[in-house]
Amino acid sequence: MSSMEKERRKFPRLDLNVSVKYKILSDIEKHVFQDFGSFVKDATSRDISVEGICIKTGVQLDLNTVVALDIYFPEISEPIRALGRVMWSKDMEGAGEFSCGVEFVAIKDKYFDQMTQLIAEYYVKKYSISTETDKEGIKDIFLQLFRSSKK
Repeated sequence: MSSMEKERRKFPRLDLNVSVKYKILSDIEKHVFQDFGSFVKDATSRDISVEGICIKTGVQLDLNTVVALDIYFPEISEPIRALGRVMWSKDMEGAGEFSCGVEFVAIKDKYFDQMTQLIAEYYVKKYSISTETDKEGIKDIFLQLFRSSKK
């Protein structure tokens, strides 16, 4: 692997398909008097980490576009809300969909804590950690690691 191809992420991505709704904030500014709901678009996540999310969309999103995200984890009743910036967008080869990498740029502590807890729980399930002591220990390690990244 060349130095240009090296992984730049600090945290592993979790392959996870959940519903996501997004709004392109620049579109909302241009049409402030129109129905706000018409700007909400549906997407699905491909993967997620505490630093960002990859979503499948029906349109290509421009680089550096700022989006408001609602991420719907089935385990909780309200969505995780965050602001993100599009880092890349690629055509999914004839599927009529695009894969877009979005970096989280703002997220309230409440939502960050919920998301880190959920991601930690997904990792516990993914690696079939079975004893309660091990589960709690692994979750604590992930939570400390994720929270330290936010500072």
